Amino acid sequence: MESLTPLKNPSLGRRPGTLVVSGVLVLALGSSGCLGDRAGAGLAEDSPEVQADGIPADGGSDAGTSPPTYLAAPPSDIPMAELGYTVGEATAPLRVVEFSDFGCGYCRQFHLEVYPTIEREYVATGKVQWKYVPMILGIFGPTAEIAAHAGECAIEQGGGFPLMRDRIFQEQSEWKRASDPVALLEGYARDAGLDVPRWTRCVQEERRGARIASGTTLGLRSGVRGTPTFFIIGHGTVPGALPLDLFRQILDGALASEAEP
Repeated sequence: MESLTPLKNPSLGRRPGTLVVSGVLVLALGSSGCLGDRAGAGLAEDSPEVQADGIPADGGSDAGTSPPTYLAAPPSDIPMAELGYTVGEATAPLRVVEFSDFGCGYCRQFHLEVYPTIEREYVATGKVQWKYVPMILGIFGPTAEIAAHAGECAIEQGGGFPLMRDRIFQEQSEWKRASDPVALLEGYARDAGLDVPRWTRCVQEERRGARIASGTTLGLRSGVRGTPTFFIIGHGTVPGALPLDLFRQILDGALASEAEP
């Protein structure tokens, strides 16, 4: 999963504000995502437009209305293969790169309601290889960045990351409001079976800071304006936390396209 490759279907992204993946129309305007100030939104964490969980106060979308943008290859100074956490077979016919912010309520929604089924039906069956790349939108304050370090320091230890990721999302409202979020996150690390002293040193030393910064930079350079954003490599970009049935249609369509001679 070394690159974000050009589109396989030339019709993708043809209409502004829309995305077509193998015949499935995705309205960027209707998708649900958290738009970051580092992508041009300029929203503060306490802005009335954004609740503490990262979901717009009016319940609508803040994923933006601009058409998706695509990258032929990642910036040469960013080691794509070394970023994030990858799960699934290297021989899978389809690859997905997810850009996600632990502070984003829509990312939480996707990982609690949609991703477990995607992982069971597509990743575990060898159809999809999935790369999770943490990025910092810049609208959720320092706790979201601490959570990114917590997740990356779990990645450093390998197999404990999925449990840590899920717990961070499950308890999002707890650590975001905590006066000492590190203490809470340390408890999650312990429950995930991580080597806690090693994890704590990693967080305190910000040992994975360069990886987090590189993931954020890669996302922004690749046209990511909000989270979650999914690059279906060679097919297109899915902006926002789409419903499971629609995500299935998109993946099935891309897989069918891969199977074509």
